[in-house]
Amino acid sequence: MHTGPEQKGVPKGMILEAKKSTTDIDPSTKADVLKSWIPDPQWYGTLFVLLLMAFHMVYLLLEVWKEGSLVPSPFLPKPEKPYSLAGNEILIDAVIAGIMGGLGSIIFCFKSLFDGVEKDSNNKAVHLALLFRPIYGALLALIFYFLVRGGLIAFSGGSMSIPKEYPGLDLMRASTAGVSGLVGMFSEQAMTKLKEFFDSLFAVKTS
Repeated sequence: MHTGPEQKGVPKGMILEAKKSTTDIDPSTKADVLKSWIPDPQWYGTLFVLLLMAFHMVYLLLEVWKEGSLVPSPFLPKPEKPYSLAGNEILIDAVIAGIMGGLGSIIFCFKSLFDGVEKDSNNKAVHLALLFRPIYGALLALIFYFLVRGGLIAFSGGSMSIPKEYPGLDLMRASTAGVSGLVGMFSEQAMTKLKEFFDSLFAVKTS
């Protein structure tokens, strides 16, 4: 008794063709599919440099915030007398604001890499722009910090109540650091706001 596909109304040639279509895939097609899932080598290089920059910035942030000392890298021997900013609160806060602005920009770069924002323009110029963006964010955060410190931009962080269990907590520094990170993360929006402030301060009429 025959139980093959012919008795079920399915031609034998059709089954053979289906098997061929599922197993005999063009190697070039496989390579294209695999390539689409593997980022360009520049992607890994950019990610590594950004991770290294983030690690150094976090290390420097902790050192400056805790002791007010400038130690550029954990991989270098710590000098016996590191340059200290202790006692100069304005300069310490400025360094913290710059570092947080850089970290915020690095977060933006990570998002751009992981979300594939630059997928259709994967070239050296794009990766170079991502590597320089933390510097852009740090400088922008510095400008923001000095405007806040000088009272030109209102900032309510200093009016917050300090918890009793942390009497030495500087909420103004913490708030400025947090907002500086946001300035670095959303540099375009921050630049727009600073432009509006400039136009208002100097009464510039926009056409």
